[in-house]
Amino acid sequence: MENSTLSPASITQKVIALNTTMKEVCQKLLLENLDKSFGEKLEKKLAQINQFTDQLMNELSNYGDAVSSQINRDEDYEVMANAMMNSDNHDNSEVIKTDYEKLTGKLRDIYTNILSDKNELPASLRNILESQLAKIGE
Repeated sequence: MENSTLSPASITQKVIALNTTMKEVCQKLLLENLDKSFGEKLEKKLAQINQFTDQLMNELSNYGDAVSSQINRDEDYEVMANAMMNSDNHDNSEVIKTDYEKLTGKLRDIYTNILSDKNELPASLRNILESQLAKIGE
């Protein structure tokens, strides 16, 4: 579904789901035998995702209690994440890092598209998404 047809509440839910997926990926990868610096990067990413999710949940509360959520597990990002979590390449650190960077890039692209497609986003949501976008690659 194109982002410009989504309500601010739906966009907020979509981004929460995206971050939840990234959290699942990071948690799964941390179970692997990774080099120390990449493990530390994933730990930092998990803390960042928790902060992002808290910000988005606070924003979502502005839209009321009767907000429903639909997660499309067939979107490219979800398919990439699922493939990464179910890959047989977990013994190859370089493949894991490359796949992780691709997934992070895809997340960055989604944020960019949301911000460019939806000019009438509430200022608070736009500020949260812009702030998070700036931090995604960290």
